Parts: sequence; C-alpha cells; structure tokens
Amino acid sequence: MSFELDIRKDAQGAIKFNFEAIFISDVHWGTKHCKAKMLYQFLNHINVPQMHLVGDMVDGWYMSKKETYNLGPYHRQSMAQILRLAQDGVKVTYEPGNHDETLRGKTLKNGKMHRKMTDKSLFGIEFKDTDIFIDATGRRFYVAHGDQFDPDIYKSDKGLAYKAGDLIITKLGDFDCWASDKFSREFTVAAGTKKAFKVIEERVMPNLKNAEKAALKEQFDGVIFGHSHLRGFKKMPSGITLINDGCSTDDGVEFAAVNKLGQWAIAKWTKTGLRVKPENEKQRLYSWADLNLEGEIHTPEITEDEASYNIDRIQRLLYRLWPPLERKEALVSRSDERPLAIPLPNPKLL
Repeated sequence: MSFELDIRKDAQGAIKFNFEAIFISDVHWGTKHCKAKMLYQFLNHINVPQMHLVGDMVDGWYMSKKETYNLGPYHRQSMAQILRLAQDGVKVTYEPGNHDETLRGKTLKNGKMHRKMTDKSLFGIEFKDTDIFIDATGRRFYVAHGDQFDPDIYKSDKGLAYKAGDLIITKLGDFDCWASDKFSREFTVAAGTKKAFKVIEERVMPNLKNAEKAALKEQFDGVIFGHSHLRGFKKMPSGITLINDGCSTDDGVEFAAVNKLGQWAIAKWTKTGLRVKPENEKQRLYSWADLNLEGEIHTPEITEDEASYNIDRIQRLLYRLWPPLERKEALVSRSDERPLAIPLPNPKLL
C-alpha cells in the first residue's frame, strides 16, 4: 500500500500537508546542529490531529556543558509553534529520551522522584514515558524514544560506549556546520557516518531485537522510536514492524507520518522539497516544483505572542533542569542564596 500526500490550502490560503499523526524525535534544540528555522517552516505547513515528540527534542546534555546559553530566535519560534498547535487542539505528547532524560525524573537518596515531568502536562503538552498509537488499519504501535532498548553497557552510570559514539557524531556535526558556513553548501559527513553505524546496529547490537521483544511481550504490531538517528522501516522475523523516525540535525527535518488510510512513510522536509519513503516502497523526492508549490513554501516571520512568551518561561525552567556551567558554579559558591537568580531576561508579553 503506497502513501498518498494530502496537500490543501487552509482558510487563509496557506499550503498545508495533512497527516493523521506525525512522530518526530532528535531535534536537539539548544545545539548548533538543530535545523530550527526549517523546523519552524515545516510546523507552519502541516495540519495534524496529533503529534508525538519522541525524545531528544531538547539536548540537555549539550546545554549543561555550555558556559551559558540562551535559545536562538528560531529555536524559540519552533518551540512556540508547537505550543500554538497544542492551543489549537492538536494532541501533543512528549516521550523523553536520553538527552532530555531529566524530564523522566531523578531518584533521590530518600527514594523520592525529583523534577519528574512524565504523567504531567505543560502548556497543553502531555509528558509520558511511553505511549500507544493505533492506526486506521488497527495496528497497535508502542511509542518510545529507543534508549530503553540499548544494551546494558550503554545504560551504565557513565554510559561510555554510547557517549563515545555520541561524541564522534557531535564533532562530525560540528564540522558539517563549519563547512556549510565556510563553503555555502550543505555538508553531511555526520549523516554518512550514521549510515555506517546502521550496519553495526543491525548486525551486532541487540537494540532492534530488544525493541521486537518489547512489542511481542505486550502484543503490539510494531514500535515507533528514534534515538539512533537511523530512519527506516524494518520487518522483523516475528512480523513486528520497527519504524525509526530519523533525526533533524542533518540537511532537513525528518519525521514518521501516517495518513487517514493507515499508510505509513518516513519523510524529510528539505529546502528543495519533500523526500518520502513509504513503508514498502522506494524513496521518492517531491520537489516543490513537482508539487506546484514554488513560492508557496516559506518561513513565516518571527512572532511574539503568548506562545513565545511561554517559551521564555520554559527557558527559565530549562536553566534549572540543565544548568550551564556558570549556574552550577554559582549553586556551589552561593549556596546560601535561595532562590538563586537566573541570568536570563524576564520578557514582557508584547
């Protein structure tokens, strides 16, 4: 069964790609690799009843290593656009990953959970460890970031095996950003390296088998996840379907989508068009010209409204969840001060 694109204009004349649900992970807000501006464009051109943010949306690991940080304008705006969608009635669910694992809560010595966001909601967004999605054909999918399926060596306190690979990808991503700015064209060395890792993951690592076991245990038909940044569909020997929604740190915004007929695809929104990989078919590139959308796809101007104001409030929360180095030092040297001031502007609603 193929995947049919549903493209229409809304009441205001804006082009909208209509999906039944989308699943997006590994955006890594707060890093230079994040395609925040393209994400903002994408979010303004979709119409969808429900959206799943499948972990590593915010990169707490990265931000907590910075001397200080302040989210850039398109990081703020793409975040705010998700709040706007939630305010308009889109069901938005956030399943945290390992780079934003603090949202799952931290167990203290007294056994209590600290800073736990799962099973709570914020500005219309529900936070869950995992979730269930049922498509129009009745197939039941387990939705999780994917680090749950890592081998124990990844889950150790230091997580050296994973962090070594993560460091390599991060440094290659830094090179891509530098080279793209230097030579004014996209470099995707990091993406090529991830493809090499795909062979290792499928042949050596137990991640996919662990995902299959989790689905079989709870009698799901499949698993939707991210984590490895390796997009694709994989049919396991048991019949379980694994769907990896990719990442948004290379040359576009990747996501898994399902339409009202229960047809699935993994798509990548790029500067020149939409790459679509249906579940059982080869990838197709739909250029904006092919779709007669040249001049119709654009990035809206930055908007300051209630949603963007709430993102500034969220940024102050992020400063507490993932304090940068300057705040960590201040927490030690100025431990008598409570509450400790956060060196971020306190914005006013315009």
